[in-house]
Amino acid sequence: KVQSNVKLRDSIRTIGNQQLEAMAENEEENIEPQFKNEWTIGFSASMEKGKTISSIGDNLEPITINHKSPISFGISIGKILSDNLSLESGLNYTILSSESKDLSGTTVNKQNIHFLGIPLKLNWIFINKKNFDVYLSAGGMLQECISPKNDNCSGSGDEQPISINGLQCSLA
Repeated sequence: KVQSNVKLRDSIRTIGNQQLEAMAENEEENIEPQFKNEWTIGFSASMEKGKTISSIGDNLEPITINHKSPISFGISIGKILSDNLSLESGLNYTILSSESKDLSGTTVNKQNIHFLGIPLKLNWIFINKKNFDVYLSAGGMLQECISPKNDNCSGSGDEQPISINGLQCSLA
């Protein structure tokens, strides 16, 4: 009985090993990559509501400053790190515009400031469906002013220099 049990056990092991090897070969043929698309590309555009502020000008006359809607657009590339995490960066362009008017409504000053920025975000995907994802993002952006302009429209035609030194930082 002992010899027949040993032979039976060895036969079962051999059959089991053959089946495992066959299953492994089939699995190797059907293996899908863990991350189907390892890189992503995206485009963004945004426009926020502008603000109007009443203030006192240099010559103690009341003026109204109309900060127009900031306009931003950019391109981003992302690297998928796992099923639920990705890292994203890119290049953004932003323009900030404003104009000042005196009491009569005459424009006395126009300002346009252009920025280039590099964002860096970490995305956590918590719903991942075939055709869409729902995710949370956290990150920031470094921006550099590339073209500040301040035009004096009060008749003198002077362009006053604007000095914006260093990098602008933002968190989101």
